[in-house]
Amino acid sequence: MTPNLGFYPVTTGERYFISYRRDDSRRIGGIARHLSDMGVPMWYDYGIPMAEDFEKIISENISNCKAMILFATKEVFLKDSFMRFEYETASKLKKKIYVISLDSFSIDEVEPSLSIWYTRVMSEQALITSDKTWSDDKIANTMIEKFPLLRRYTSRSSSSDVGVAMFFLFVIFIGVLIAASYSEFDLNKDASEEAFIDGDRINSYIFVPSDNGWEDAWNACLERGGHLAWINSELEFNYVAKYLSTYSVQTNSMIDFVYLGGIKGGENEYHWKNTDEEIFPENIAESSSWYVTHWYSGEMSDEGKLVGAEDVSHSQDVVSLAHVETDWFFMDTSTGLTANYPDALNGKVGYLIEYEGGMVIPQSAQGESEQTLIEEVVLFNGITVPAAEFIFPYSSSRVITKEELYNLSHDKDERLTLSQIAINEILARYGYYPTAESVSAQTIRNKYDDREWYEKVRDQCPSKMQDILIKSYLNPVECDNIKTINEWQEKNS
Repeated sequence: MTPNLGFYPVTTGERYFISYRRDDSRRIGGIARHLSDMGVPMWYDYGIPMAEDFEKIISENISNCKAMILFATKEVFLKDSFMRFEYETASKLKKKIYVISLDSFSIDEVEPSLSIWYTRVMSEQALITSDKTWSDDKIANTMIEKFPLLRRYTSRSSSSDVGVAMFFLFVIFIGVLIAASYSEFDLNKDASEEAFIDGDRINSYIFVPSDNGWEDAWNACLERGGHLAWINSELEFNYVAKYLSTYSVQTNSMIDFVYLGGIKGGENEYHWKNTDEEIFPENIAESSSWYVTHWYSGEMSDEGKLVGAEDVSHSQDVVSLAHVETDWFFMDTSTGLTANYPDALNGKVGYLIEYEGGMVIPQSAQGESEQTLIEEVVLFNGITVPAAEFIFPYSSSRVITKEELYNLSHDKDERLTLSQIAINEILARYGYYPTAESVSAQTIRNKYDDREWYEKVRDQCPSKMQDILIKSYLNPVECDNIKTINEWQEKNS
């Protein structure tokens, strides 16, 4: 299986091809992640099966790269490897090659048949970093200083080809803000004594296509351990809209209406309804609130006809998201959309389940966060999944902080359950299927059992043994996250 270096390959636009020996993946992974954090867009062979067309895929990506970054260790020149093919391909295409030599050794120590290749490689623009005291970030920073072509990415604004890397910079910025606000943080304090991060929560979501009505959707969400979604901020609205659009593209489906957990409370008055059948006081149709700009024109009326459907009116009792042309809007709809409009809406309606617990975006960072929140997650076998389906979408690329775990919920017991769900979600990306009777295991089964991506990765799960999966297949960042969560649970259980 191709290694995971702890970040996802950039597949479009300008990027750098990473050439490395697979046995050195842990050694060079930290350096590569620091480069990615600083904005350098890179591609490597993550998620590509060792099939007959592997050589063709590698050649195509070298052809499309800006330059090659070759990580050389002593072992590279003791035995012939695929790296020589990658180097020769880049040379023939006249690609610039940056060599990062991590060991100090002479040509006398090289396999004789590889001595000419060794000489050619070391004649490239090389950086010798054999000093064992050098940290990964020092090596990465020295590369940026030495090679001007790389340096320009560190000051460049976000664009499509470095979007993922810029996301990493953003979450590091959030981590600094969180750390500053918790300078004397004590996880053993009672929850009532702590100040939670003041910002918008981005929970995890699952869209379920269904021709059933709103009441059936409400009950189905509760049975699966979530609730019909509430949208409480503009940031959350935009995140959900992107999730639904991403899901629609990935599944090649047409979504027109999505039931939410909102009901009519009076004339021009709509409220979110909680799981105890009580309504929240805020009127989401209030003209002075942020919601008003996201309501479809002419909505919030007692009766109305469906956009683009036959001229039939039905009582408008619940809140839905409607996809009109290229945008999403709040719309008051009937509780039986498909039943009321079978010809227009069969197969085009569904509901959105919201699972509590997820990212909290501090208010001071929200202006930037709408552009930098990650939209897709790439699994170990190359399958892409909308990021909104995970509590921590970035759990494969950066370490989850203890402060983020603390802010999963105001309730201590729920925090611990959600933290275990976060571990199970990491394992689910590799197809692991939890069989325990715990709430966290049941949540994963309820959450992902009908997801096409989960079915695919379960078929390809490299091991049904959790310990083996963690030790042999998870990348270093994922292992660190599981360790961090386990230690946090032990301290707070």
